[in-house]
Amino acid sequence: MSYLIFETLEAAKTRSASQAVNMGFQKNCTTKYWWSWRETADGTWALLIPKSAISWLSEIEQSELVDEPQWPVVDGV
Repeated sequence: MSYLIFETLEAAKTRSASQAVNMGFQKNCTTKYWWSWRETADGTWALLIPKSAISWLSEIEQSELVDEPQWPVVDGV
């Protein structure tokens, strides 16, 4: 798994939604997003990108992928 980092939740959701459209889903479909997201420790948002989907990203996005962001500590874990 690789992660594409966005400054805001809205930006992460927008990129995920655009991939759903690229995969053929229309705005009136149940599928609105293609990739899931998670907040990082520094308050940015990471899209979870499977290795098999990296080729769907632009060259710039591919160069910005990270292997493992810093995740927030929840309840001491």
